[in-house]
Amino acid sequence: MLPALVGLVRLRGLDSGFRILVALFSVDVINIGLQILLAFRGINNLWLSHFYGLIEFVLIASVLSSWSGLKWRSNLRLIIVLFVVFWIFAQFFLEPMNESAYFTSLVSKVLYTGFSIILLHKMSGDASISILRDPRFWFLSGLLVFATGGIMFSALRGVIDKLPLEGLLMAYSIHWGISILTSLIFTIGFLCKPQVQNSGGQLELAR
Repeated sequence: MLPALVGLVRLRGLDSGFRILVALFSVDVINIGLQILLAFRGINNLWLSHFYGLIEFVLIASVLSSWSGLKWRSNLRLIIVLFVVFWIFAQFFLEPMNESAYFTSLVSKVLYTGFSIILLHKMSGDASISILRDPRFWFLSGLLVFATGGIMFSALRGVIDKLPLEGLLMAYSIHWGISILTSLIFTIGFLCKPQVQNSGGQLELAR
């Protein structure tokens, strides 16, 4: 919720990519609220995670493609198309709407991890200002934490489900900790001053 609130406050100073991310975080808040509401009413809410996962991947990959430069942009757009095809296939043959979104979620997080590492490496090589002052660095770092944490819990899913109550509480405490850390990193990204193009063709901080 915190990234969505801070993003909305800073909306006028954000570029189009970060405005898309604000919309995504806002949709996430709505998604969580609907899941809680349906759960209290005893209605299956798993289908929401399927649709949210698709929306999340398409929006995040679209933003990353705009940051990647021409060399990677077409590849990322192709990956978006292939993921949508895989998502449709999964709904019929791997994970119906009344079950958890396991395979599509895992695939998206593996892709997020790869995207983040590649773009962070690219940024570290051609950044004209301190990378810590670049909002893209913070979003990519948060995405990397989110994705690797999700992969870990997906890999240990069978083990976690068999844990006693104390073990489950510990596992979910770690999960919540990762979620809180990710939200804080995303929020820092929205608090960074936007970068603008100066007359010399280099990036500098907006004043």
